[in-house]
Amino acid sequence: MTEMKLQAPYLRGKQAAAYLGLGLSTFYRRIQEGVIPAGIKQTRKCVVWRRVDLDVYVERCASGGAA
Repeated sequence: MTEMKLQAPYLRGKQAAAYLGLGLSTFYRRIQEGVIPAGIKQTRKCVVWRRVDLDVYVERCASGGAA
């Protein structure tokens, strides 16, 4: 995955999981648990996550919050 794609303001599921260093199933499980915010549904089959929201999750984990 290129560095430019990771800097996009919106990421698809695979990109978001890679950005966080998680496997795809772990990423979706943490969404189900409410640890990672749910994505934004753009179309019937397209869900994206704001990189800013993912950065908040990373900051929370770095400060000792829920991982």
